[in-house]
Amino acid sequence: MLNSYYKLSVPEELVAYYNVTSPVSRMSDKSYQFDSDLIVCRDARGCVTSVKYLTPDKELLKEVFYKGESVCKINHYRANKLYSTEGYKEGLLVLKFIFKASGHLAYSIEYEYRDGNMTSIRKKCDGRDILIEYHYDDFGKISERVIYLNNTPILEQNYNYDNLGRIVEYSDNNQHIEVYKISDKHELISYEITDKMGNVITIENHFTESGYVCTDLIVNGHSAQVKDTSYVDNIMLKKPYTSEDDLDFIIANLFQREDTAHTKNETGTVGNVIEQRVLPLSMRKRLLYSMASKV
Repeated sequence: MLNSYYKLSVPEELVAYYNVTSPVSRMSDKSYQFDSDLIVCRDARGCVTSVKYLTPDKELLKEVFYKGESVCKINHYRANKLYSTEGYKEGLLVLKFIFKASGHLAYSIEYEYRDGNMTSIRKKCDGRDILIEYHYDDFGKISERVIYLNNTPILEQNYNYDNLGRIVEYSDNNQHIEVYKISDKHELISYEITDKMGNVITIENHFTESGYVCTDLIVNGHSAQVKDTSYVDNIMLKKPYTSEDDLDFIIANLFQREDTAHTKNETGTVGNVIEQRVLPLSMRKRLLYSMASKV
């Protein structure tokens, strides 16, 4: 039984993450260390209770705690101070706390799941309670995403997909998008945006064998032609996110107003973040209306 203590038994993904290949050497009755700066702690039965990861200078970076064979908590450190802690249940992240350098709590995030799918993300920060709820269709794809601020719903998004799992119809409080044609390369050939005021924007992209040529725009019956590949961005066809990135995006844009959008774009807070998201509408619509006004 004692010989087995010299063979560290940790989850395969953890071994791969730390790139552990060195033999283990005995440190004490309950603690063993790899030459690669892993310290493993065990209970009296020899079961792993925690694994510490240190820099070559012995600075603690991460500590992983186990309950049975499952990870139950992960602590992250910066300059030997606790930066964040994550709580896990049945292998899924359920709680996260982020701390300031002073040690005070900066914000917290809670995650909920059903049948392996994330059903909600909640972030509490600076008096704001931001909640995202996810609903799924029969194929496990996100069909609805609802965003709340301090328990008040502020945005509802709905998604429909084609047989290849691409978003071909989208709607929220402000607009509805319907995709009519997609190229073999998954580029948007034609789609239509209708806003809540009834304005209709039709986009037709043109290609030759050598690539993109131009885009025809029709806004409330007024036509314009531009050469701008942003209108064939196939990011519009990708699935919505279910991660902490969702919260970062929402917080960055939650209180954005049209008259202040340019200021935030200049600081980089919004800018490319919107353009890289599913169905990046607000910037694109402003550009479309600007073009139409010149017709």
